[in-house]
Amino acid sequence: MKRATKGMVVAAILASVAVSAAMGQAGGTSGAVTKIKVPVKRYKVLSPADIYQAATQGIRADVRFRDTFSRMTAMPGPARQFELGGVTYLVERAFRTQGDLVCLVPRSSTGALRALFGLTPDWPPTGALPNLPVVFNEGQRITIEGTIVGTVVGEKCVLVYSLMSGEGEPLPAQREVQLFWGAQTEPRIVSEPGENTLVFPCSYVEGKTGTVKVSVKAVGPEELQAELAILTAAREGLGEERKAYGQYLPDSVYRYAGQNRPVNVDFKDNVARQIMGRRFPGEIAVAPAVRGGVWTQVRVGYVFETANRIACLVPRDSANLLARAAGTLPGERVHIRGTTTGLLGAYNCVLVDYIGFPDQEQVVGQGQTWWVSVECPQQQPMVFWDSGLYEIPVPCQNAPGRVERLRVVLREFREVEVPARAGQPAQ
Repeated sequence: MKRATKGMVVAAILASVAVSAAMGQAGGTSGAVTKIKVPVKRYKVLSPADIYQAATQGIRADVRFRDTFSRMTAMPGPARQFELGGVTYLVERAFRTQGDLVCLVPRSSTGALRALFGLTPDWPPTGALPNLPVVFNEGQRITIEGTIVGTVVGEKCVLVYSLMSGEGEPLPAQREVQLFWGAQTEPRIVSEPGENTLVFPCSYVEGKTGTVKVSVKAVGPEELQAELAILTAAREGLGEERKAYGQYLPDSVYRYAGQNRPVNVDFKDNVARQIMGRRFPGEIAVAPAVRGGVWTQVRVGYVFETANRIACLVPRDSANLLARAAGTLPGERVHIRGTTTGLLGAYNCVLVDYIGFPDQEQVVGQGQTWWVSVECPQQQPMVFWDSGLYEIPVPCQNAPGRVERLRVVLREFREVEVPARAGQPAQ
């Protein structure tokens, strides 16, 4: 399986931006509306101080954070109109938070503009913005969703998509699994948990078909960890139903990670820094691990260090873990499961089996995840749980030696009503 491609992630962001723009175009409509599926962004939950530091370092990421409203402010000149991810933004207003962040509200973020000025939901975003006072007072708690832009004329800026008062409850999201067979461009869609058997035309023998079984379970964080513990036990070949972990405080994990005995640990900590790719110190380029019941050395594909100086080693043979590790940001709270390796060079290390993001997981999907299993004849079931694009080679059931191409997309979205253009029926 391959993790979500960069192109797909960019496409999802552009789709989201396009919908925001569509919502802002009331002209040329006949009153009819159409529904569009808007991809849900996976916002990183950070503190204002961590976002400020990320902007200083030039890190660009989608973030959700709680801060305190300070005052409206003049926009830095270069921020009035700028390009981000291939999209040009026209900024209508800017405000400053007590975390010393300048929040840029673009014309396309109509919901944020409504919240800022207390406008009604039917306010049409056409023409000039009314000259109204903001409804937030200095010192009022707010929640912001947006993208870290970076440093603009000395200011640390965030592009705002959503603005909410107080805690800001997120809207519920929907999920679906899309399956593309061979060269087909129209997917089969699984939109509910359950068991499904799908039949596809054979690409090599006319009139023949192939079958794929798709199983979907909605699981909470503890159920997800249990499923992964079963997979880990099978990979390690220890004859156990599932791998068992003890729960520890980070300082205890650090102490065990410096000793020469393996301990299965479960802990939460904050990311401090990444130790990137080929710049790994040689002593942590490989790590001891059990595979198939035998101790061996596995190659390490990514390393990050926590606030309590625990070096989290991510094995190269896990695409899901590598993708999650690569998305971590300094200051982000993570939930780690793994096995201490002992002292490797100057590092107290844990070989990672699981990476979770507790704060982020509560924002999207209300803490639930879809556990998806795809089973094809002559093949072990393949499972995945992270949103993204996966490519699965499937042995042809009718032409031995041939391989069918199956692409599976797991995505989260919200349905949004937007005005239909004149002359086009609502869909």
